[in-house]
Amino acid sequence: MTGGPTGASIAEPGAARPTAHPAALRVRARRRRSLLAPFARVRPIEAEALLVIALFIFAMVMRWPNLLRLPHFTDEIGEIRYLLQIYRGERFPLTAQVQYFGPVHHYLVALCFWLFGPAITLPRAIVCVIGALTVVLTYLIGRELALGRELPGWRVGALGAALLATLPQHIVVNSHVAWANSTTPFYAALCYWTLLRAIRALSGAVGGREAGGATVLATDHPRTPASLPPAGRGSLAFLPPPWARWLLCCGACFGLMLQTHVGTIVLAPALAGTWLLALRRARAWSRLRSPWPYLGVAAALVAYSPVIIDNLRHGLAGYYRARGRDYAFTAQPTTDTYLHNLQNLFFELARMISNPFRLPARTLDYLTSPYMAVAVALAALGLLVLARRGQPLPALALVCTALTMPYFNHAYGVEGDRYLLTGRYVAFLLPLLMLGVATGALWLAAWATRWVTSRRVAPGAGAGADRHADPARPLLRLLPFAVRLIPAALILALVLYPIVPLRRYYTDEGRLDPDNATFLETVRLVNALRGPRTPVLLGPLFIKVDLKDGADALDILDILLTLDGVPHRILEDPATEIPQLAATLDPADSEAQPLVIMMRDECFPLRSRVPLQRVSGRFRLRELYWNSPSYYGVYRYAPGGQPAGCLPASGGVAGD
Repeated sequence: MTGGPTGASIAEPGAARPTAHPAALRVRARRRRSLLAPFARVRPIEAEALLVIALFIFAMVMRWPNLLRLPHFTDEIGEIRYLLQIYRGERFPLTAQVQYFGPVHHYLVALCFWLFGPAITLPRAIVCVIGALTVVLTYLIGRELALGRELPGWRVGALGAALLATLPQHIVVNSHVAWANSTTPFYAALCYWTLLRAIRALSGAVGGREAGGATVLATDHPRTPASLPPAGRGSLAFLPPPWARWLLCCGACFGLMLQTHVGTIVLAPALAGTWLLALRRARAWSRLRSPWPYLGVAAALVAYSPVIIDNLRHGLAGYYRARGRDYAFTAQPTTDTYLHNLQNLFFELARMISNPFRLPARTLDYLTSPYMAVAVALAALGLLVLARRGQPLPALALVCTALTMPYFNHAYGVEGDRYLLTGRYVAFLLPLLMLGVATGALWLAAWATRWVTSRRVAPGAGAGADRHADPARPLLRLLPFAVRLIPAALILALVLYPIVPLRRYYTDEGRLDPDNATFLETVRLVNALRGPRTPVLLGPLFIKVDLKDGADALDILDILLTLDGVPHRILEDPATEIPQLAATLDPADSEAQPLVIMMRDECFPLRSRVPLQRVSGRFRLRELYWNSPSYYGVYRYAPGGQPAGCLPASGGVAGD
């Protein structure tokens, strides 16, 4: 290096990079303009809106297949029966079917029934849409986690949302099963987002500046009192500042989240701790002297007040009902039970953020899943990076859950639990954990890029080097491209790999569990066979077909026929009621002859007294009884001269 006339350093000719030819520069500029021309007039807010829409569509595409098929219907059927009473105006309860749940989801589904009419698809479709909206909220949460130019919030949010969009646990349970509890991650994400918005508004109100370059606000209001006319200054004092509005929304969302499951109370310390840390960073302790934080707590109580009022009226029935749930509640907690449950909690979270279908038999077997190890390592790294950069909410939510939930909950997908369905108790952590995975992946990619580029050898460096004869020069030109391409490809694999175990689950479980396909085919066949005057009857023996998830076959068929608009009734004594009904009908009126859905074991004892003809195939369920398999069918009353005996018109075959 030599000094120039002004003292500036001038590079030696041998070390200078060759200047591209002007013609080549013009070609590159034209090519760049032609590629970016369609986006030249897209404003940032429009680009972000397109990104949000794309994330929602992607999430719906991932969630819609097998919506009614898997998992099989559970005690969601009881919730649907309960909300149908709301839809018909028969009752307007203050709680859900279970008295420690709130009614918000039931009223939402009842409203959709009123708008669109009852339908089999609608309850699960509503949960599916809410699951896709949770993906969008995950992006918005990440957008608030502005971590500087190295980790911009929109990248963290977009990657975290994409990871949640393909996460099998959130797809199969929280976007398919029509529980109120399935919507817990949505209300939790609303709670996280509104709290972060309140913190951002607070930072602006005290003159702070975000790492991501947010606009600094001089006051709590967009218009200062000095800029208002004299008559407007007094009225402005009664309006809550922006941070208070978001804090009130956060409190209301917390109350709605509690309505979906009371176990989410474990998040209260995490939310309060995050708010206090934000006050400490902003040196805004004076905000605690204002009424707004306490009104936020009041908003949570108001949102949860229907459950509180109902339980006070009925002697804390919901509380005692929750304590009686021995499949999840730990009645006599000890240090040993806490530590055992804590271990199971962490293992369940590890499965939930990677592959929830793989349940290792031994603890050490968890280490044999590379994707699980990568997901857990990235999540831990991301939570640490977020905490060190002033975003403690994800880490606090995980820590507070780990400190409290294992004390009273032991259902974590092992030891006889439903390994997939019990994940609903901690699913409220999924948006934050996937943002942690996204932060860890992006931070690691940025670090690797810096490390590689800092060690790159500049072509032509060194005395007497012949730049044109350097054989490594073409490869070095590709290095910047490879440094960006390889992390991008690995991150894309991180997003798309969960589709592999998800498709495997759909294939294997669809073959092993025909329940929902059987029920839906039954309803379709009944609709095809019946006329406007055809009575449809259900055999009572279906009540003994326990599907082990809080629902029996009689409940499921009853609700599905109701949602599909098929008039029907449940028989109490088929041997007496079917002949009595047939005696009132014209034998020549085939449309008026009843259709009977009943078990084979229910029909055969009647075959000599009641002429029933099977008009369906043999409908099988995964487990009709606890020990002995059987089948059921759709039968029609066959007048004289037609084949009967509970057999098809073509005659019986082996197995009938």
